[in-house]
Amino acid sequence: HAGRLEPALAHARLVGNSAPAQELIGDIQEERGEYVEAAKAYQSAVALGPDREEYRIRLALEFAQHQTFEPAIAVLQDAAKLFPKSARTRTLLGITQYAVRQVPDSIANLTEAVELDPSLESAWSYLSTIVLDSTAAPPRQTIDALCRWNEVVCGAVELRQAREQNDAALRMRAIEKLSKAPRDNSTARCDLGRAYEWSGEWLDARREMEGCIALDPSAQNHYRLGLDRKSTRLNSSHLGI
Repeated sequence: HAGRLEPALAHARLVGNSAPAQELIGDIQEERGEYVEAAKAYQSAVALGPDREEYRIRLALEFAQHQTFEPAIAVLQDAAKLFPKSARTRTLLGITQYAVRQVPDSIANLTEAVELDPSLESAWSYLSTIVLDSTAAPPRQTIDALCRWNEVVCGAVELRQAREQNDAALRMRAIEKLSKAPRDNSTARCDLGRAYEWSGEWLDARREMEGCIALDPSAQNHYRLGLDRKSTRLNSSHLGI
C-alpha cells in the first residue's frame, strides 16, 4: 500500500509456497507492470488452492485485463464446472465471451448467472445491454428472465421476438410496454424508434429517435436518426408535402 513494491515482493517470497502468498505475489507483480510474472503467480495459486474460486477468478481477470481473452475463457469455463452454483463466475465468463463476440454463449452464461442469483445487478445489466445491442430476439429462457426483471427491457426483447415471428399482437403489447415507460427512459425511446422504423412509420420513428439521441447520443443512434430523417424527407417529397 505504501508503494514500496520491491521490499513487498521480497517479503512475499519469504512466506513460502502457499496459495495466498502466490496470489499476493501476483498482485505485486501486476503493480510492477510484470504481467507475465503476475499470471504465473496466479496460476501457481490455482494449482496450490484448486478448491478456491477466487484464485481462478483472479487469474482470469489478469488475462482479460491484458486482452488475452481465450485463456481467460478457458480458466472460467473450468471454474464454472467446478463451481456450478457461482453466479460470479458465470457473469465473468459471459462478459469475456462477449469481448470475443461469442454472443450466444455469452447470453447463455449471463442468463444462467441471473437465474443463480437474481440479486446480481451487474449480471442483469450486462445481459440486457448485450441482448439490446442486437436486433435479433434472444432465446426464450432469456426473454422470460428479462421480463421478470424489467418491464421496459421486456418490451424491447418482445419487440424483437414479434418482428421475427411476424406477430402483430405481440408487437402491439411490446409497444404498449415501451410507451408506458417514463419519457426519460433511453431504452424505451430508442426501441420505440426501432419499432416505428420496422413498420415504416417514419415520422413517429424520427420523433422517438430524437428523444433517444438526447438521452443516449451514441454513434449508432445518430446513424439511425439520420436514416429516419432521410426516409421522412423522401416520404414527404413523394406525398408532395
